[in-house]
Amino acid sequence: MTNWTIWELAKPVVAQIQGHCLAGGTELATTCDFRIVAEDAKIGYPPVRAMTTMDMMWTPWHLPPAKAREFAFVGDSFSGKEMAHWGWANYAVPNDELDDYTEKFARRMSHIDNEMLMYSKRAVNRQYETMGIYDGIRSGTEIQALSAQRAAGAEWGRRVRDDGLKSALEWRDGPFRDFRGAYDSAPKDRAVAGTEGKDKDGKGGTGY
Repeated sequence: MTNWTIWELAKPVVAQIQGHCLAGGTELATTCDFRIVAEDAKIGYPPVRAMTTMDMMWTPWHLPPAKAREFAFVGDSFSGKEMAHWGWANYAVPNDELDDYTEKFARRMSHIDNEMLMYSKRAVNRQYETMGIYDGIRSGTEIQALSAQRAAGAEWGRRVRDDGLKSALEWRDGPFRDFRGAYDSAPKDRAVAGTEGKDKDGKGGTGY
């Protein structure tokens, strides 16, 4: 996994986050050593609504159990301020202060010699590795591949091919009324994938 390159770098890596940090963006940010976010940043993983599970199951390592599940199950976005409160981000600051704050944070750390920082990073990382972070995330990647093969999973690909990506995103997010689902054209009351055409008892439809 490419993100592990950041994990293995000798120098600490600081992620500065503003705007939308979604799906793979959260994975890239999570492998960094520090995360400083704008208070109004939006962090989430909406693909879990219709596509596959998270490629890199980082939430149990960085969020409280209940929020780890909510993030991984529902795909809603959370603010930078919330993510700092739960411990994923180190600090959340107003957007207009983000550049200056991040630079000051990095410069403060630069007073420590490079070799000391390298050994400190290695020492912390080895603790996570001993606790099983490598194996845990690899097993999540295997499950992600399996989730792509579920019966309803084909509906997402079909909608992208037939109607285009923007339309498919509106279909995915419509019932949640966020991201592309906030558009007026998004289907707010669509059926759950795999249930269209079934009667009220869930029988009789062909599904997807």
